[in-house]
Amino acid sequence: MNQAVKDSPRMLASAPVSEYDSRMIDKLRRELDFMLPFLDEDDVQEIMVNPDGAVFVDRAGEERRLEGYIRASKIDGLLATVASSLNTTISRQQPHIDGVLIIDGSRISGEIPPIVAAPSLRIRKHAKLVKPLDYFVETGTMTGAQRELIRDALVRKLNIVIVGSTASGKTFLANSILRDLAELCPGDRILTIEDTAELRPSSTNTLGWATSPEVDMQLMLKRALRATPDRIVIGEVRGGEAYQLLKMWNTGHGGGLCTIHSDKGDLDGLTRLERMCGESPEVVGMGRGWIQELVGDVVHVLINIVKGHDGRRIPSVVRVSRFDITRDEYVTDVIKR
Repeated sequence: MNQAVKDSPRMLASAPVSEYDSRMIDKLRRELDFMLPFLDEDDVQEIMVNPDGAVFVDRAGEERRLEGYIRASKIDGLLATVASSLNTTISRQQPHIDGVLIIDGSRISGEIPPIVAAPSLRIRKHAKLVKPLDYFVETGTMTGAQRELIRDALVRKLNIVIVGSTASGKTFLANSILRDLAELCPGDRILTIEDTAELRPSSTNTLGWATSPEVDMQLMLKRALRATPDRIVIGEVRGGEAYQLLKMWNTGHGGGLCTIHSDKGDLDGLTRLERMCGESPEVVGMGRGWIQELVGDVVHVLINIVKGHDGRRIPSVVRVSRFDITRDEYVTDVIKR
């Protein structure tokens, strides 16, 4: 195994914890109550608490399970502590919160009345172990031919877009692709840009940026070239920043990766990119055909990942050649599972 994959500083290094943070972590651990051990289970992916106090847990490869019930006052106190740890508040005037759980970096979001009947929350855990793409083949999630297409795209510095719905495993797959990238191209410098830190690049030379209310994704992408990246990776593309990303990928910074939310299949990723590019003020006055040509030229591989009752699977990996204006369609080659 490549040493960069095995001993990534991103996986091993941890920042010093202040006395305040230490006290806050202890308080959060107490308030998590019987949910705390779930954070230490490698296969736990998400913890959900409904307004009636029901606690459900999603584990890799298993059906969602009801684990018990917790009092509303516990969740109310937990969300207040989370808000305090993030230097913000949660109140009737601002009855929701989204952020990072300082215990382990998991993503947490929650609500309190009046927008819900009683406090509710979700904790989306980071994968503790980043699996290689071989894992997806061994578990039947993808075929060997699909894996080889993805690995070939990494070596050739082609741009990859992962398409899937909520909780389909887009980030888990992205981290696996980044792990194989570290093995195949160990010298490349990787820049990741996310709203919430979930990507875990395995390469030695990495830089991670997180957006803030003052600095959005588009501004970060405009600054990206100053970070001297070999590859630009976006956690999730949601709006007009799509155009800025495609421009970056199209100007000597190929080999990028991003995810897109869609439950309509692989090629919907291209249509979604068109619509998101259209949200950028920079494309005002440009025809739809021009945007389609840009998408067809810059996006090289689409990976569709879905979650069904039988687990996650990758029904298709699509090579994108170009957009054919005369036929008004993308020219593609689909490799099915």
